[in-house]
Amino acid sequence: SGDRIDYSPRQVVEASGPVDGTVVWGGQIVAIENYAAGTEFHVLAVPLRSTNEPRIGERSIGRFIAYYPGFLEPEDYAPGRWVTLAGELDGTVEGAVDEHPMRFPYVRTAQVHLWPRRMGR
Repeated sequence: SGDRIDYSPRQVVEASGPVDGTVVWGGQIVAIENYAAGTEFHVLAVPLRSTNEPRIGERSIGRFIAYYPGFLEPEDYAPGRWVTLAGELDGTVEGAVDEHPMRFPYVRTAQVHLWPRRMGR
């Protein structure tokens, strides 16, 4: 792994086999959960600009779950905030959106860029 791959979260889930490598994804936080060992957050992904800034208003390219090995303040990383991150794909996990079962790519990240609150207004 370690090579950057150009898959969207949806393409990772739909791939015929496991996808490995580094991804740079961004979008809007929809949920965040802090655990003893780290923080997991769910992101509704959108395409990124060349500056890695999320393209607000673009149609979603899937959802993913990111794991960060430390505490992220849920008031800062609140649902509705925009983030971009780089990380290693670590398979997919089962979950649901409302009652709809889904699989989500799982990304282990050490870097999360939180965009200013004014973004998207």
